[in-house]
Amino acid sequence: MKTCAVNNENQYVRSTAIEQLGQQFKEDPDTVKILQSRAVDDEKYNVRITAIKLLKEELRNDADVQEFLDDL
Repeated sequence: MKTCAVNNENQYVRSTAIEQLGQQFKEDPDTVKILQSRAVDDEKYNVRITAIKLLKEELRNDADVQEFLDDL
């Protein structure tokens, strides 16, 4: 799932993988890093928006996530 979220060529596969990570694996420390990197670095708008949405909805109580979102 992590590999698909970052490396898959298809933007819709990346977006779906990001959704699953954000919803099902939010306790995994790598999830926040992946979501943050996709929110900034993904070449496709829909993938970036999906990552930001999940950070806001699923990880809103994390102080580091809030700081990241405030800096966007």
